[in-house]
Amino acid sequence: MDKLLRKENLDLKLTPYKVLATSTKHGFMQFVQSVPVAEVLATEGNIQSFFRKHAPSDKGPYGISAELMDTYVKSCGESTRELDRIHP
Repeated sequence: MDKLLRKENLDLKLTPYKVLATSTKHGFMQFVQSVPVAEVLATEGNIQSFFRKHAPSDKGPYGISAELMDTYVKSCGESTRELDRIHP
């Protein structure tokens, strides 16, 4: 999917998970560390504070890395994105 979208000049900053089938019933899947949005809100108060803590930048918007903001905003456009997870 990511390759098709990029071919159309649409980079939604997708990170396809790695999956390896070892049989018709078994396989391995990549674990991606993430934090539930509810936990971010409970501990940091808001998503911006969480981003400032994990990707600070004096030159970026709101004191947050411009690259992180770009990736986050673009990832929100993906309909299959797990909406309650943030990948630090």
